[in-house]
Amino acid sequence: MSQELYEELAAEAASLLAEFGQAIPVRRQSGGGSDPVTGERNSPTTQTFAPKGILAPYPSEMIDGTQIMYGDRLLILEHGVVELKLTDQLDVTGKRWTIQEVIEVNPAGVGLVYRVQLRGAARR
Repeated sequence: MSQELYEELAAEAASLLAEFGQAIPVRRQSGGGSDPVTGERNSPTTQTFAPKGILAPYPSEMIDGTQIMYGDRLLILEHGVVELKLTDQLDVTGKRWTIQEVIEVNPAGVGLVYRVQLRGAARR
């Protein structure tokens, strides 16, 4: 397939997520800890992002109890807003989710979407 076709697919994916998706609050903490020179404690900083995404349950035949657990969710997330890290937290549907795996759908070097496996954490 040509590069142009993948770029059209990327634009279509972004359009569909903008129309049918919801903002997915992504929280990323960095920093914090102690300054090695002064010994003073530094507060962590929090960055927030809000890419569009669609959250769906995994089909029952994909739940194996090891890699994919009952209650895990599949998130299709728009590409190009934030590159997710496993330490990021997402707050969706009144629940905090942790990231288990991020797969970038990136044929021929054109980022289309991210496929993200989420696992529920404590209620917020």
